[in-house]
Amino acid sequence: VGAYAPAVEAVFDVDEAGMPRIPYSIAGRPFREASPVVRTVLQLVDVADGRGSLDEIGGLLRLEPVARAAGFDDDEVATALDLATRAGITWGRDGDTRAERYALPNVASGTWQHGIDRLVLGVATGRTLQPVDDILPVAGDSGSNASLVGRLAAWSEGVFALCDAMQAASSADEWTAIIERLLREFVHTAGGDDAEAARNVRAALQSQLEAIAEATPGMSINLATMRALLARALEDRGARMGHLRGGLRVCRLEPG
Repeated sequence: VGAYAPAVEAVFDVDEAGMPRIPYSIAGRPFREASPVVRTVLQLVDVADGRGSLDEIGGLLRLEPVARAAGFDDDEVATALDLATRAGITWGRDGDTRAERYALPNVASGTWQHGIDRLVLGVATGRTLQPVDDILPVAGDSGSNASLVGRLAAWSEGVFALCDAMQAASSADEWTAIIERLLREFVHTAGGDDAEAARNVRAALQSQLEAIAEATPGMSINLATMRALLARALEDRGARMGHLRGGLRVCRLEPG
């Protein structure tokens, strides 16, 4: 049904004078596609198992629930990611993390920490081509973006701290606390649909943790396991939603 959803929305989301609006819902499409909140939660969990690239972290900031939770509007998101590109950020939290996780030489260049340092120095020094303690400030008028640079630095550090927590988590209590923190600090909910999606995330997590506790008490739950369990549980839950919302219902035919 997900393949037909754009066509359905194009027909029934028409907002023109004199055209009656028909209430409708699309049932059974993947939850990740149907809900920005669920898509955001799953993408945050995916990023924790990634390399911390500009595409991964920047992709989070492009998600509206994340941007709004961080206090960025659309223009600020575009400016922040442009600054990150100009600072040479490619991947990795810092040189130590890249060396530890990937057995690479401890080189800071291209990491988020190095790029943020360049941006902060650019704010402090203004236009200059002189390195400061072997770090070259980002040239240009970055001083006018001082507040934005500070918020980008704080937000990216918070994302990496959340990723660290997810990489270290192993118990049901730890995962419950992490997902609550994720929803509270990194996901902005606006309206009833978002609130319902957040409740479904909590319910899906709880059902998976209870099933694990019943089948294998004391089992350690690492990040890879949680990614798979949460994604499957949310997709199953999403497939059952949208059938009782009233109005016209678009769904696939089920046998039997």
